[in-house]
Amino acid sequence: MSTYATQADFVARFGDAEALALCSTVASGEAIIDSAGLGVALADASRIVDSYIATRYPLDLIAARTVFPEPLRLAVCDIARYFLYKDQATDQVTARYKDQLTWLRDVAKGVVALVFTPPLTVAEQQEAIFAPAPVVGVDLGGIFGTSVLSGMPTVDRRDDSRFTVVNGVLVRIV
Repeated sequence: MSTYATQADFVARFGDAEALALCSTVASGEAIIDSAGLGVALADASRIVDSYIATRYPLDLIAARTVFPEPLRLAVCDIARYFLYKDQATDQVTARYKDQLTWLRDVAKGVVALVFTPPLTVAEQQEAIFAPAPVVGVDLGGIFGTSVLSGMPTVDRRDDSRFTVVNGVLVRIV
C-alpha cells in the first residue's frame, strides 16, 4: 500500500500556515508541523483512495510506481485536509472533499482513467483491470434461498384484476 502524497505535497498545496493551523506541535518553544499527525491523515486518505481505485487497477501495480498520477496526489491532499479539519471543515474544504469522492467513484466506474507518467508498459496494461467484474448473487439455499422465495406468492400483483392501486397503495378488491 502506498501513500500517494507527502507532507511536502500537502504544504505545497495548502501552505505552511494552514498545515500548522491543522496539525502542529510545539518544539523548542516554536510551533512546527506535526509530521506524525499529518502522516496519519495522508495515510488514511490514501487508504480511502485505494478502496476506490482497487476496482480498476491492481494496487501492487500502482505501488510499484515511483511517480503517482497527479490527480491521486491531489485527491489524497484534499481528503487528508478534510480529515484534519475534523468537525470544523469549511464549505470549500467540504466541497473539495466531496468532489474528490465523486472523481474517485468515476475512476472506479471507468468514466475517467488514471494517466501514468511514464506510461504503463504493455505488461502493466494487461494486468490492469479495465472492466469491473459484475456483482453476481449466490443462492446458498436455506430458509430465504431462491428456490424457496420463488415459490412464494407476491404482493405486487398489478396485472391481477383482484388488485388495484388507490393513492399509490396496492389494495386487494374483496
